[in-house]
Amino acid sequence: MFRLAPEHYHRIHSPTHSKITSIRSIQGNYKSVNPILLNRKPVLQENHRKVITFANGIVMVAVGATCVGSIVLTAHSGDAVRHGEDLGCFKFGGSCIVVIIPTNLHPTAIRRVTVEEKYMNMGQAVASLE
Repeated sequence: MFRLAPEHYHRIHSPTHSKITSIRSIQGNYKSVNPILLNRKPVLQENHRKVITFANGIVMVAVGATCVGSIVLTAHSGDAVRHGEDLGCFKFGGSCIVVIIPTNLHPTAIRRVTVEEKYMNMGQAVASLE
C-alpha cells in the first residue's frame, strides 16, 4: 500500500506491462488513510475506490481518501499499458494505492513486502519480480 499525503505527487502509474482487463468503480466515503485509522477502522473497504485488474493477475486499487474530489483515470479497459505509464490521477487531498500481486505470478513476492512506513521518491523501485 502506498499512502499519499495532500502535498505528495498524485498521478497514478502502471505497476506492470500488461493489458487492463477491467476497471471497476466502488462508491464510498472519503475517510483518512492515516496508518492509525487503518488499524482501527476498515477505511480501505469503506472509501471510494477504482479497481484496475491487469491480464497478468496484478490488481491495483486506487483509494480516494479525505479531501479527494475524484479519481480520474486516463487509461481504459482493454488498453495495453507499460510499466510506469500514466493511468490517471487523484484530484486533491490524501489518498492511497494498493497493489496486489498474486502468489502464482511470483511465489516469493509476499515475503519481500516491508511492513514499515517509509518515505519513497517518485520513480524509486519498491520491488522486483526476479
